[in-house]
Amino acid sequence: MDRITTYTIAACILGLILAGCEMLGQTEVFELTVQTHPEEVASAEPSSRQYEEGSRVTLSTSIDPIQSVNYQFIQWVGDVSSDENPYTFEIRQNTHAVAFYDWQEYSLTIQIEGSGEIINQEIVGARSGFDGGPAIYNPDKDYQRGAVVRLEAAADPEWNFCFWQGEDFQFCSADNPTREGRDITIWDDQTVTAVFRRAGDSCGPCISPDPD
Repeated sequence: MDRITTYTIAACILGLILAGCEMLGQTEVFELTVQTHPEEVASAEPSSRQYEEGSRVTLSTSIDPIQSVNYQFIQWVGDVSSDENPYTFEIRQNTHAVAFYDWQEYSLTIQIEGSGEIINQEIVGARSGFDGGPAIYNPDKDYQRGAVVRLEAAADPEWNFCFWQGEDFQFCSADNPTREGRDITIWDDQTVTAVFRRAGDSCGPCISPDPD
């Protein structure tokens, strides 16, 4: 093998080595896309853009003040998972992040005046959730905004049910003096009292404006 051929082969090998080193030294770039769900209730940052692998990215979201009575931030979903806001992570792949909002939750406190009990407290309707299903009630949690809750009360012996008393409303008893059901729509934190009176005692005047 002549000297020229040897130099040519060496140059080719050196070129391959340098090319490989250059490729190893390159940093991969990934795409980040960010959105909110539902889109009309909030905004999220940063806007969609590219980042080098290993870059630290901080996601943040804020709700439209007008919508804050209806919705609350739940968590980041998609290719990330966190209930922190803001949330920081290292990007290692093309990443789609969604700030997920759901209906605001409110408490329903039931009290008893007199002698009786609440025999039923269940959801019978609701505004539809994002998946098309009803709002879900868990006894250990609050009700989602828009849930329709049916309350039923039963009087103890020698007592009558009179009415449901709210902060700014009363629902009077109908035909059954010992058991009465009523549907309450949850729009905010509410306290409702089941009022019972001894048999023979007057319930007193009762007006029934509809708080719904």
